[in-house]
Amino acid sequence: MKKKHITMIMLVAIMFLGAVNGKIVDTDKVNEEKKVATWKEVPIKNGISFSKCSGIEQFDLKNNIKNSDYIFSGEVVSTKEYEVEWTDNHGEKWGPFPSSIIEVKIKDEYYGASPIKGNTIKVYYPYSLSTVFDGSFVIRDRMEYIFVTQNLDNEFKERKKKLAPDDNFQQEKHADVYISDSCYDIMAIEHNKVILHNDYFIWNKNAMNKVKKKYFVQKDIILSNDLIENGWFVVLSKEDFDKEFSNMIKNMDKLPNLKELEEIKMSKNN
Repeated sequence: MKKKHITMIMLVAIMFLGAVNGKIVDTDKVNEEKKVATWKEVPIKNGISFSKCSGIEQFDLKNNIKNSDYIFSGEVVSTKEYEVEWTDNHGEKWGPFPSSIIEVKIKDEYYGASPIKGNTIKVYYPYSLSTVFDGSFVIRDRMEYIFVTQNLDNEFKERKKKLAPDDNFQQEKHADVYISDSCYDIMAIEHNKVILHNDYFIWNKNAMNKVKKKYFVQKDIILSNDLIENGWFVVLSKEDFDKEFSNMIKNMDKLPNLKELEEIKMSKNN
């Protein structure tokens, strides 16, 4: 069974916020097991606020692909936002923390197999949909995206139990898969064009030669055109993307590692 990484972004935020907001109670009154997490649905704000990119770690292309379970495209059917809170084994209260569920009708499959029967899957998004991070997409209903996901399965629960025993989000009760990073694990599809972070193909001259140089996002609500103009994001036709991404999946062992990718990016800037 392949080794996977846990969502360190989410864990760091949980541990930090829990330490700040947690309230210790009399340990004599502590239950032996954690209480069930409470998921309270809250409205997604109409006015989107922007924040710094959520990424903590540098993008590791090879591990990001190899650690994924299921990569697919689909149309967003619905989006819901929640506030999650629980009490841990020590009687400490955690939360409320923002979490979101994106329901997607599966269209194309690029890697792995769907963990569900049927063609509608629920994606756990560990942030508020009312906040958009620099370098990531606004998620809208009835728009199409590509998701790089991992399964919310027993292996996930065991990793979480070992690495973050106080984490009781219970995502697996509400979704089927999850994404780790809002900046890299989501790509947008618009007018048969795929918009994605340039780190996916910056090392691939053949793919970069197919980039649409003067493409402007038609729906400016999903991404700032400045990110395309400055080269942070690139645009390929869906046909070119499918071909290049499929080749990348087939040859993932030959993908540049973190160090090699950073060297390539530095050489491009010189």
